[in-house]
Amino acid sequence: MEHFNKKKIMNSAVNYLLKCKYLIIAIVLALVAITLIIAGFLVPPLGVIDGSVLTAVGEIVFLVTIFFVWDCVTKGKIAKIKKGDIEAS
Repeated sequence: MEHFNKKKIMNSAVNYLLKCKYLIIAIVLALVAITLIIAGFLVPPLGVIDGSVLTAVGEIVFLVTIFFVWDCVTKGKIAKIKKGDIEAS
């Protein structure tokens, strides 16, 4: 029977999470954006999402995009962002 080293398993799990830190940040920020949208429906006036909530959600989504682009650039990959006539790479 093989003996499991808890310290080794924890170190490998922590290293894996550090490699995926941008993905974890993106997931957390996406959950924050979803929470803001849901909260926009639950606070008075009910059923109306204020423009400031939509702006905050847009900024969070933009931040998630920047995290993924930063991750690609630091890994030496080519990242292109295009919106309409504007393109950044």
